[in-house]
Parts: sequence; C-alpha cells; structure tokens
Amino acid sequence: MALQGTLDTFSLPDVLRLLATTAKTGRLRIEGDRGRGSVWLADGGIVDADADRVTDGTPTDEVLFELLRFSEGSFAFEAEEKAANGGEPEDVEALLRRSHSLLSEWRELENVVPSLEHEVRLATDLSTDEVTIDAERWRSLVAVAGGRTVGELAAELGLTELGVSRAVRDLVDLGVAEVAPPGTARSRARRSS
Repeated sequence: MALQGTLDTFSLPDVLRLLATTAKTGRLRIEGDRGRGSVWLADGGIVDADADRVTDGTPTDEVLFELLRFSEGSFAFEAEEKAANGGEPEDVEALLRRSHSLLSEWRELENVVPSLEHEVRLATDLSTDEVTIDAERWRSLVAVAGGRTVGELAAELGLTELGVSRAVRDLVDLGVAEVAPPGTARSRARRSS
C-alpha cells in the first residue's frame, strides 16, 4: 500500500486510523512546519514514535501531540519498515484520545506561556505571605532565577515544550514567576548596565 499525501488534504489522525483499521506494519514519516517525525506501527498498533522537538523517552501520546501540532506538511508510509526500539503495540484510538486531551491542555498553557521565546523570571513581589515549593519545582525555580527564555529553560531542565510550559505555568500559579514578552528582561538589563 503506497500511502502519501499532505496534511491539509488528509489529517494525521485519519491516516493513523486508516493504517490501524487495515492492520499495517511500517513507518509513517511526517515532514512539516515543525520539523520531522515518525510513527512506527505493527499490525495496526503504534509501537514507537519520534519527532524533532521531543526528547528521548517522551511518552508516545506526547510525541503524537507534537505531531498533531504540525499545521502544514506531508506524510509517506513505508510498509514493513520496523522500529528499532519498538514496544508493545498501543491502540491508535486510545493514543489519539490522550493526544487530543494534551492539545486541549496546550491551548490553556498557551495563555500563560505563548512561546519558547517568551522570557520567564522571578516575580518581583509575592501575592501571598507563604509559598511551599516541592523538590521538582525547586529545580525549575533555581533555573528561572538566572533569567532565561522558556526555550532556554527547557534546554536547561531537559524538558519538552509541553513539559516546560507546564513547569512555568506551575511557577506562575504559585506566584513565584512571571512570563514576559521576548526581549523584555534582556533589554532592561542592558539599559541598567
């Protein structure tokens, strides 16, 4: 089965559903505006997935979430190409449900963290008398203290775009961090030196 096309004519969920219902084995390659990615299937179940903008060990539903964010691109299915590190086949519909749930969460996260270029910094004032920080958030807070972009924070903490956006949102919700438009803190720092 030679299957190829563009994401504007045939959506990624539809392609995956077709491959699942026909119990295909192989690799679906995706190239688009957010880079490249692949989804490996075995007998119609997803056994592995990868994308340029995710780190090793990212759960399959988060990789699919990243691939679903491609607004433009093309795909091609290569039958019988097997995954080097494939696990047990996972149900396509279940993974798509979880990925769509992550997309809904992402829309809410974008209200707090609009882009990786936005800057995150410590809040100048706390809105409460006391804040409790657990060990995981402490690591994020220490990294924020140096003043960086959200993208730099992701690299420092080894997080995906989704993971770093969650971490920043949590710090903002605690009232210990703020998100500013790109260039805000750095231009202020240059003026004061």
